[in-house]
Amino acid sequence: MIMKFKFFSFFICYFPNVLAQDFNFELSGDNVDLGVNELTIVAKASAGQPNIGSQNLYDWKWKVKLELGSGNWIFQADESSLDEKEKFIKRMIIAHRNRTSIYDLVNVLDDEYFQSKQESYQDPEFFEREQEMFQQIDDVRMLGVIKYGNFDVVLQQTKFSEQQQSISPGIMNLVLIEGSYKLSTSLRNESIWINLNFGSLRDQLDKHLEELIGI
Repeated sequence: MIMKFKFFSFFICYFPNVLAQDFNFELSGDNVDLGVNELTIVAKASAGQPNIGSQNLYDWKWKVKLELGSGNWIFQADESSLDEKEKFIKRMIIAHRNRTSIYDLVNVLDDEYFQSKQESYQDPEFFEREQEMFQQIDDVRMLGVIKYGNFDVVLQQTKFSEQQQSISPGIMNLVLIEGSYKLSTSLRNESIWINLNFGSLRDQLDKHLEELIGI
């Protein structure tokens, strides 16, 4: 199943008509809750797409394990109402806002990401620009989490202080290390990361999750 998804990621990345493709979302079971559900994402065939024999090239199906988010704005919510992932996201943002060196982030980044940032921070301008970006974050809410091996791929929305009327979609990759969540970049080159960051899939998935959690 994963290999099939990797194959189709090539077309999602490089063909504009797939970037604008429509999708159906099917949630297994009759009861939708904050636990782990099976979500099936089906790419709908449309006129004008090439066919191989009788099969439409872009007509594919992908099943994932989905944990619904609360949809609450993390910085507005009471701390006791946040789950462990939401608490980590809040702690991670605060750490980036207030950091004075890379070592202030040692508890929120995995080793690979820490080393990568350590190299980037040699550029003082990068250090300052990134900190300014985090300081402009007004709030974040978690729509859902896709379980991908040992990783939790968080689908979140962010409000920035200078853009009060708009909400920006984003994605975070969390990994649980010795009982604590860490931010990771291990999936940056994986199909799941690319497909959830580009094209119409993410926009349509966000709308579907918003309907499910009632926001």
